[in-house]
Amino acid sequence: MAQKPVYITKNKYPYFEEIGVNCTWFGGFSQAQKLRCIISVHENFKAAYPEYPVCEISHASPVQTGKELSAMSLKKYVPSKQSYYCMESVFQSSRIYTNPQTNETVGPFKEFLPLDGKSCKKKVKELSNGWHSYAYHFENVSCPAPDFHISLFYDWIYMSALLEEANESVRKALLTSGFRAFTDLATNALNSQARSCAIFMSLAEQNLLERIQDFDTYCELFRVDIQNPPSYACKGSYYDVQLLGKNHKYRLIHPAVEQTFSKEDVQEYYQKHYQK
Repeated sequence: MAQKPVYITKNKYPYFEEIGVNCTWFGGFSQAQKLRCIISVHENFKAAYPEYPVCEISHASPVQTGKELSAMSLKKYVPSKQSYYCMESVFQSSRIYTNPQTNETVGPFKEFLPLDGKSCKKKVKELSNGWHSYAYHFENVSCPAPDFHISLFYDWIYMSALLEEANESVRKALLTSGFRAFTDLATNALNSQARSCAIFMSLAEQNLLERIQDFDTYCELFRVDIQNPPSYACKGSYYDVQLLGKNHKYRLIHPAVEQTFSKEDVQEYYQKHYQK
């Protein structure tokens, strides 16, 4: 049995919650195995949260909107280049790594910006020296990774990309989809496009999307004080947030969902809906 995260919308700060879901996990890299994993997580989740329609955000998604919402597919405009680039490449090339023992740093990696998302991520990782990614720099924006919102920069880049003209069709599809829960089962990274989608939908429901456009108002929305290092916290920053534990996983606010959809149920569902 495995436990996988589902991110749901929330109508107040921090605008998302991570739900742990116990499920059968299917190993392998084939599309069939990925679909079985998605079925396993989603059906167990829906048994406990039927009011939250759920969507997988990745190229493995069985839903076209989920595929198009992948960070590898979205485009992000870079003003200094007067051009659009892959959103994942914008994020990866903005990383700054530090050696905690010597305080040496590497990054950002602007030279890799033109690469596709997968290649950019690989290049940046090769040069990171295994150090800690502690901050980001994009255009004139410098952004930390505060422990109460460690994905602050990723969420901002992802959501601001969604608001770009180049992504208008998928943005409209998302906003009219009715989805209120999201997964990204292809990765175990702390930065998650599923979390970003949950936050985006929450802000849309509260008519707050315009606050994403400006980085300062975005930080205010998430109770981040850029002028207050090293915590960057202000009043209420730690209210109702999920902090990382020693295993680098978020501590759940509510108990994990128990498995009710068995391995046999998954196989039956897959054969009925996907096997030709």
